[in-house]
Amino acid sequence: MVFLKIFSGYVVLDKKLDLKRIYVEITNYCNLSCKMCFRNEWSEKEGFMDEDLFKKIIFQAEKFPELSEIFFGGIGEPTVHPNFLEFLDLAKNFRVSFSTNGILVEEMAEEIVKRNVDRVYVSLDCIPPAKSEIGHEESALNAIIALDKAKEKYGKDKPTICVEFVVTKENVSELSKLPELRKYGVAEIIVSNLVPTSEELSDAIVYSPCKENNPADELVKKCFRGPKYVIPEFRVRTERSCNFVKRRSAVIRWDGEVCPCYRLLHDYAEYIFGRKVDVKSFSFGNVREVSLEDIWTSDEYLKFRYVVENSLYASCTDCKHVNGCYYSLSTEMDCFGNSPNCGDCLWARGIVICP
Repeated sequence: MVFLKIFSGYVVLDKKLDLKRIYVEITNYCNLSCKMCFRNEWSEKEGFMDEDLFKKIIFQAEKFPELSEIFFGGIGEPTVHPNFLEFLDLAKNFRVSFSTNGILVEEMAEEIVKRNVDRVYVSLDCIPPAKSEIGHEESALNAIIALDKAKEKYGKDKPTICVEFVVTKENVSELSKLPELRKYGVAEIIVSNLVPTSEELSDAIVYSPCKENNPADELVKKCFRGPKYVIPEFRVRTERSCNFVKRRSAVIRWDGEVCPCYRLLHDYAEYIFGRKVDVKSFSFGNVREVSLEDIWTSDEYLKFRYVVENSLYASCTDCKHVNGCYYSLSTEMDCFGNSPNCGDCLWARGIVICP
């Protein structure tokens, strides 16, 4: 057990093997170059997780009695990994899901369906024939259609086909078209907001720091019929909740580093309502050197999860001192002494949503 000092007392934390979901970033490489992507701000090298490391992760995952899902995600595109289908096979004892831009999925749709993948999340920023600046919407829609046809061909009800839609000022009008996706077999749509990684992108957000109306409000009320919808917040609210912590999840980077969430997976810059924040990657250990069991039950990771789950950390986004505060410049430490600093996290605010 771990004793965590809180003000004038202590909290006792048990070391439990209660990890339930692992996000595995098998590569940080992508076959697209979207202007809104975190990768545009990186100076780090690109790489692919090797087979031995992935096998080690799966072997260690089997030691957690409550761990039920392996999610192929992160910041890269998992389907570009040369061992992607093989990795799906290696994870077959778990529920397997992945997120994708869809470009390579059409050609491998039948192989994905044969492997009983649970859920596929396809990124889509507009509904064809509309075109986005990224220009991958036709490939994404073709991937959805191919998956639906493969399910019919083999008499399968899996994978559940889901869409991830990141709303900006440029595509907010496309929200009204999202119900059309149900005719292609889409069962769930996750609407999320943009994390600006440049000053230019700061002008593209549709959420606000206060209670004023924004362009998405009425469309959200009117449009969502048919598939299941997951809708983000469009303004900063008091309550904070980290789904990565609440759902007992960890993210393993392509090089084996175990990070608590997507936000702290890589170094990049965020612009929170125009204010620059330097995000630093944060790891509790590397599975090449330390077992996942020891990392998950380490004193540092236990304390981090308790602090975040109980909101015992700074709230930078709506703090009146934020523009003159040294701690708000990066994620290294907050004014409570917590490291990393989660005070500006848009995921905890419900503004940004991941599967």
